[in-house]
Amino acid sequence: MGELVAGELYVESWGPPDAPALLYLHGGPGQSSYEFVQHQAALLSARLRVIALDQRGVLRSAALPPDRGLTLADLVADCETVRAHLELESWALLGQSFGGMLALRYATEHPSAVTAVAFENPCWDVDRTCRSLLAALVAHRTAEAHPQAVAAATAMLATDADARALWSLLLEVLVSFGRDRDEIYTPDEDARRTIRDVLASAPFTPDQWGKGAGHLARITEDPGFFTPHTPALQRLTQPALLIKGELDPVPSAGEVLDFARALPAAEVHVFPGAGHFVQAEKPHAYADLVTDFVIRNTTGAVLR
Repeated sequence: MGELVAGELYVESWGPPDAPALLYLHGGPGQSSYEFVQHQAALLSARLRVIALDQRGVLRSAALPPDRGLTLADLVADCETVRAHLELESWALLGQSFGGMLALRYATEHPSAVTAVAFENPCWDVDRTCRSLLAALVAHRTAEAHPQAVAAATAMLATDADARALWSLLLEVLVSFGRDRDEIYTPDEDARRTIRDVLASAPFTPDQWGKGAGHLARITEDPGFFTPHTPALQRLTQPALLIKGELDPVPSAGEVLDFARALPAAEVHVFPGAGHFVQAEKPHAYADLVTDFVIRNTTGAVLR
């Protein structure tokens, strides 16, 4: 199923080769597409050609050379490299979390290559996303068990700290919360167990998993990562879908409002009780929604 494209990029393809194509862009940064494939490839590939990419330097893709930087522009270019390799005229995009930022940038820079864009709990503006997450951590039921982290977050939220400072603190607070942070991202206990089981059975070495941290460190050296991306929503010309977990603090309420204002004809679907990984929490309803959206905006047909 998988192959290395251009000797660097690990790509998997599922489903009929003549079906509408959908590129999945994972979050993290550095998470990989492995979990998404386990939760969604079999479901989505019934009607779609699903293409899943481990972004440059992540998991099964080639490690980043020590002297090479990493930018959003590099990741956009990699998408085009994969599209050319697969000889696809166009495809739809599905970006989750950080992948939503990447999907927005790719769709606005290469509009003729993209038929439609679905965003799953996207991070478009790092500053507002960080504030929303920090506020959720401060308010979480386990906050009293992490007093130093909560005090630091509370103090930071009272300032006009920039996106880079907020991001740095968020990473520290998430580490301090340990496993308690999993409830922020995935409120449902059964869904958390499913995700843990998928990761526990994954056939990868610590060195392979560790590449994700290098990807994260390099991409956050790009100033563009911290630049607000919601203004680019006004330049999005393709049909758009926002998939939102009701209980997920990502994206922030302000980012959701910006999406609605910039794209009044776009679709918004909120999954009650879901968190950050709707793909794993509500797999069948998620697959039906994404499949219908992609086919409707690729062929004009609606699945029944």
